[in-house]
Amino acid sequence: MNWKPHIESTLPIKATSTCFIAALRERTQNGLVSGQSRSRSNYSITESTPGTIRIQAVGWWTAIHIGLNDLNLNLSESGRVHFCIYFWRWAIYCLLLCFGIGLAGALLLLTIDIRDYISTHPGSRLPGLTIDQNVYFAWGNLFFWGLIWPWLLIAYHKRPLRRLMVKLVNEIDAEAIAQPQQAGLRARGS
Repeated sequence: MNWKPHIESTLPIKATSTCFIAALRERTQNGLVSGQSRSRSNYSITESTPGTIRIQAVGWWTAIHIGLNDLNLNLSESGRVHFCIYFWRWAIYCLLLCFGIGLAGALLLLTIDIRDYISTHPGSRLPGLTIDQNVYFAWGNLFFWGLIWPWLLIAYHKRPLRRLMVKLVNEIDAEAIAQPQQAGLRARGS
């Protein structure tokens, strides 16, 4: 399992690279991810050349909403787009949130006498385990949710992020193909 907050892939497109980039620029200005409020889909183009475009999430609210933090697209004339997504800000948010929850839980377990609490409250015990085993289980839970779970979230977030990117590329490709046709219809109509 790859733990780095990074994915990349190559997808086919039907539009030319210039039409695709034009449609991507328009889509980015109007909210990159459709169906989301502007505050959750606020992206800006930070770099652009004829065959390359870089898009970044503006602000933490957009960065933690989906995880599409830093997107690099390279378009080839052969009808392919190679994308790299880095989602470090989303990953840092997950790490800090889980670590904070784990730290709060650890402070709670250190503040109260957990062994005494478990022995005086039989309903808090896991059936079949001794009091010591219940204490170890409580600490193990904190360790898992505070330190291991965020890394699992990072690893498992790659699949839905890749599906989102495939959806975005397909939608933008369809918009790029439709734009020249609509421009031709407008020109003939005037």
